[in-house]
Amino acid sequence: DVYKRQVSTQSTWESMDKFIGTDFILNNGTKVSLESIMSAKVVLLYFSGIWCPPCHGFEFVIRNFYKAVNEGCEPGKKNVEIVFVSCDNSVEEFNEHIVPMPFPMLPFDSPKIADLEEDLDVESIPIVPLLRKDGTIARESVRQIIQVQGVHLSLIHISEPTRPLYISYAVFCLKKKKKKKK
Repeated sequence: DVYKRQVSTQSTWESMDKFIGTDFILNNGTKVSLESIMSAKVVLLYFSGIWCPPCHGFEFVIRNFYKAVNEGCEPGKKNVEIVFVSCDNSVEEFNEHIVPMPFPMLPFDSPKIADLEEDLDVESIPIVPLLRKDGTIARESVRQIIQVQGVHLSLIHISEPTRPLYISYAVFCLKKKKKKKK
């Protein structure tokens, strides 16, 4: 028997609401709804701080990954949504850090940031946990996969475990190379 869990859309949003909250913004201050974030096939959290040297190297990679993996998607139907969770030390650092970011984020003063850091036991950054739609963690971090394959990744799927207590995993597929026209 395959272990399947069915969660209604409403209860999923309530679970995610409790886990990551409902207040999200873009770098220009525009508000983003939880419903919009949940419309993506996969939700990733991205913990980073401007003061962190490894984060600087990863910023470019994750931004390009985000653009590439959502390329060609219909509006409101992204493959991946990334929610930035700031580990910056001040609002000034936060404001400088978010300028190039194309994805939604928790506001700097959100109490959910400390809750998430504690709940996910964030000890080092950058880290990119993969969430299930019900607000549980499917994989503690997909940073290495994104770092190595980045813009070459395409379809993403979260596989549910075949037996209770087994860990689910993410499947990232490499994009097909386009044939050159002669």
